Amino acid sequence: MATVFEPRIRDAVSLMHREGMQAMLLTDPVNIRYFTGYWTILSGKSPTALVIDSVGKTKVFFPALEGQSLQDMGAHLDEAYPWRVYSLTVSESVVSPRTFSARLREVMEGFPTGCTLGTDENTGIDPAVVLKGIRQAPVSRSLAALRLVKRSEELRDLECSFNICAIAVDSARRGITAGVTETHLAGLIAQGILGNGGLAAHIVIGSGPRAAMAHPLPTGRKIGVHDPVMIDIGVVYNGYWTELARTYVIEPTQEWVTRHELVKRAQSAGVKAIRIGARACDVDLTIREVFTQAGYDGKYFTHSAGHGCGLMGADGPSISPSDEGLLEAPSVWSLEPALYFSGEGGIRLEDAFLLDREGQVRPLMAVPYDLKP
Repeated sequence: MATVFEPRIRDAVSLMHREGMQAMLLTDPVNIRYFTGYWTILSGKSPTALVIDSVGKTKVFFPALEGQSLQDMGAHLDEAYPWRVYSLTVSESVVSPRTFSARLREVMEGFPTGCTLGTDENTGIDPAVVLKGIRQAPVSRSLAALRLVKRSEELRDLECSFNICAIAVDSARRGITAGVTETHLAGLIAQGILGNGGLAAHIVIGSGPRAAMAHPLPTGRKIGVHDPVMIDIGVVYNGYWTELARTYVIEPTQEWVTRHELVKRAQSAGVKAIRIGARACDVDLTIREVFTQAGYDGKYFTHSAGHGCGLMGADGPSISPSDEGLLEAPSVWSLEPALYFSGEGGIRLEDAFLLDREGQVRPLMAVPYDLKP
């Protein structure tokens, strides 16, 4: 039965053939997830590796503790090699430890001396021990380029992720009243995420002066009627991650209304700048120019204007002043313009936008921009 992973592995094999590689050895957990679906709570914490050979056969090296999880998730694998650092007694027989390096070396010894192995930058493997006599060729950028252009199933998962974001933020919006705490709103958001099949990547809430922070974690602070309430959440659905941010004020002053409208205008300008072949830094500059023309310099907007949305986190290039990477399609981009006022609070708006093959741009879902909850 065909899986979503087979065309991705064919792309990896084509890359190997073009670059004269005999195999790939990948240890970045995002790359492993992309090609096989394997991801557990230990991904990125305990050594895990994936070998893809020149005909597309896959071998994964994983902590033995995750053996049942590997079976349960139905990962796309041809061979699995569990490792452990301790002895294990099973039916009165002692199973000797087999370390990660030892298990990996068993397979690597099958490759001829002098062959070329594609490796990602997350390898963390001692070449003298595991890759003796094997040349390494970096593939991180090539694989990032593969992941940037989204297939139809990835776009569906990203849209589901963003829909869950919208449901969760709306749950918080309806819960905003004078005297309610940030942590109470965080609980409403968590329920909205988990109750609709998502996982929370982050829940950021800052009210009053705390809304001037880029990433305030929710506290027991009680919300006042004139406080800006900045909410920024990230949701993972089937491995795919999007973000949504909104800012609310129960009884906004004219000053907050004006600031909110300015941030909306900056985001709209950024959307118009998104196109196939555009430089990421130019999209960022377009957003910043809206603020600059209104009299707000970099002191008021202190982070990048956005990023790609993808598997388990942000895809490059970053929508930032220094990233000259080009936008490709189909892809999904998050734009998050903001204005921060020390001691007062801030306004942040963030949405995810699809850039399709025809160069058209649309939001993954239209979420209201109401300032009043």
